[in-house]
Amino acid sequence: MIRKLLPLLLSLAMVCAGCGKTPAPSPSPAGTKAPQATTAAPAPTATTQAKLPAWPDKLKAGDNGGYTLNVYIAQDKEVRTLDLDEYLCGVLAGEMRSDWPAEALKAQAILARTFLFDFLTHNESSAYSTQADISTDVKESQAYDAAGVDENIKKAVADTQGIVIAYEGEYIKAWFHSCAGGQTALANEGLNYADGNPPYIQSVPSDESMASEEFRSWAATFSRDDLVSALSGAGYQIERIDSMSITATGTSGRALTIRVNDLDIHAADFRIALNPLVFRSTLLDSFTYENGRLTAGGKGFGHGVGMSQWGAYTMATNGVSAEEIVQHYFHEVEIVQLSAP
Repeated sequence: MIRKLLPLLLSLAMVCAGCGKTPAPSPSPAGTKAPQATTAAPAPTATTQAKLPAWPDKLKAGDNGGYTLNVYIAQDKEVRTLDLDEYLCGVLAGEMRSDWPAEALKAQAILARTFLFDFLTHNESSAYSTQADISTDVKESQAYDAAGVDENIKKAVADTQGIVIAYEGEYIKAWFHSCAGGQTALANEGLNYADGNPPYIQSVPSDESMASEEFRSWAATFSRDDLVSALSGAGYQIERIDSMSITATGTSGRALTIRVNDLDIHAADFRIALNPLVFRSTLLDSFTYENGRLTAGGKGFGHGVGMSQWGAYTMATNGVSAEEIVQHYFHEVEIVQLSAP
């Protein structure tokens, strides 16, 4: 029987495993700034005739005509009231380098706003404080880097003002990751998502040819003691390991279940338990347990669900618009323009 990890670990899977800058996506293998798109792409356009999701009630009208929210700043362990765009700029700076192509930044900004509005719609408060609407802890929400905000970040947020992604009148789960390894994952593959796979999440090809090698492939080795410690620490009753193998794969080719002795563990949960910054994906090329050591390797970095940041980088560099990037990674969604009440 497949056991599930705590919701906290699932949250970590959704954000830490390829979202944000942990580690930060480098602009190129040589460390130079990302090349800009050679063809100017139009500003994102939003569907106005679609059924619109509701504006989040938790956003409060501010004195300057904008909207504010209360944010628990995890680094400082305090709640602050931030302007909506100020918060979104900090998120965008935390999730993507500001020297990446403008259309990739705009696509990420649309996802950031959609993620926030969906969170505010479905959560009473941050888990860290009942006085906060959301936090800057990636285990709960999105990365945040106020110090990294520059004019490129501000422009991407301004150019996508009020634009969100919807499916049948509801905010989507705006998942993203660093690098899909050439093919994105279904939610039940990459995240062990408990509510089933949303219809707008499909496994699609992802051109990441401009990604540096460290994001396209990986390899790691784990000792028996490390494995026992990691898995038992994640709540699995494992005191020794005699055997380990992949017993099922999913639509995208990712490992779906891993059997440890006679216990089946979802591969997404296995990855989180072993450290998603080391066991970088479940799109595996090799997986061998011999002589008390696990040797594994694969393609991509992150859970693989939703938008690939390196895929967005490649598409934007080739002149593809933010709207087209979003619609490539999210099936039959509507990009809509919201107006504050």
